Amino acid sequence: MASGDLAEEIARLKAQEGKPIVAHGGVSFARSLVAGGLVDRFALLVVPVALGQGLPLFSELAAPARLELVSSRAFPGGAVAQTYRAA
Repeated sequence: MASGDLAEEIARLKAQEGKPIVAHGGVSFARSLVAGGLVDRFALLVVPVALGQGLPLFSELAAPARLELVSSRAFPGGAVAQTYRAA
């Protein structure tokens, strides 16, 4: 569990030895990571269901961010898992 300045905490974790960092949390937490440029890779799961509403993940960006597709995998039910990194 981290506390304090988000950018400083993430930089401290990235500087340590070990496995990749996986962040779990709500959309506000994810938006903070994205807005701070703290995300190296995005693992997105697209599920073919039209909800008609939802919370945007990238709404805090000051400018568009180009992403490069690293991998994509389609599942029998129609869902697609996509991994992107900053271009």
